[in-house]
Amino acid sequence: MREYLAAPVMAAASAAVSETALTTRRSDAMRAFDRLREHSGEPGRNEFFVNPYGDIGRAKGGSARFGQEWRLGGVQFGMTRALTTEMIFGLVGAVSYGSVEGRDGARTSFDMANFAVDMLGAWRRGGFFVNGGVGASIASMMDWKRKTVGPLENEGEGTAWSASALVETGYEMRMGSVTLTPSARLGWLHASMGAFEEGGVVAPIAYRARSIDALLGGVELRAGVDLVNAPGNKVTAYGLIGYEDFLGYSGGAVTGRLAKNTALPFSTSVGDLRGEGVIAGLGLAAQWGAAKITADYRASFGKGDNTRHRFGAGVRVAF
Repeated sequence: MREYLAAPVMAAASAAVSETALTTRRSDAMRAFDRLREHSGEPGRNEFFVNPYGDIGRAKGGSARFGQEWRLGGVQFGMTRALTTEMIFGLVGAVSYGSVEGRDGARTSFDMANFAVDMLGAWRRGGFFVNGGVGASIASMMDWKRKTVGPLENEGEGTAWSASALVETGYEMRMGSVTLTPSARLGWLHASMGAFEEGGVVAPIAYRARSIDALLGGVELRAGVDLVNAPGNKVTAYGLIGYEDFLGYSGGAVTGRLAKNTALPFSTSVGDLRGEGVIAGLGLAAQWGAAKITADYRASFGKGDNTRHRFGAGVRVAF
């Protein structure tokens, strides 16, 4: 009986599905901006890249009661092309797979496979630049499990999709072998979880669809230094520090009802998801002729013991 009475409260853990879709979309969009920044080819020349990456972390979700931990790995691929001396175009795809585990009393877990596409554009003149991008992702939520009584679990599967539009602007100040780049960004994020129904013996829940919209803002200072700068051979290292948070957030309540039950539908309010907070990172790029190898790492520290670690490496070739 307790599981039936507690169903509206325990259902709040399902907010992690839409929240994971939202934060994954944000990460895919920011990685796409990184690939756009790396372009250095001449007009009319394409640069193709492949970047495997990983993402691990933990967060207190919009449900103040529950949190989650995740582990994700994927590969990013695509191309950039300088249309003119001032305009750059980019097209980026990404495929990832990860697992999410509930914490702080959330007795849920699920896996998520995600496919993302981003289209980008950049304008550069002197040291000034503006980067913009729009993107969308579709995700399959698999192996949903919610523990109930003893070894019993309810299971399910569903889908989610997300979209984004981001713009950033800044100024690159070069002083000999050192470059300082302050920048600011603004973006819109959306994520929607489709309705799905658990199967199980004890108090299975039929969840209704849920959507999130968020407006984010952030600032960043990046410092780079040329370790080697010779014709056809260049090695650059950089570090960055920044801050990002949600300027506005709108997430619907978790709604549903006990599956195959005459009980009335329920609605459980869910609070606002927390932003990235303080962001720190470093990276290295080495170029030999038309080929470039890159490696990067980011860490973010937000409110409520929210932490995230992202890392990746890549190969880029110009044709």
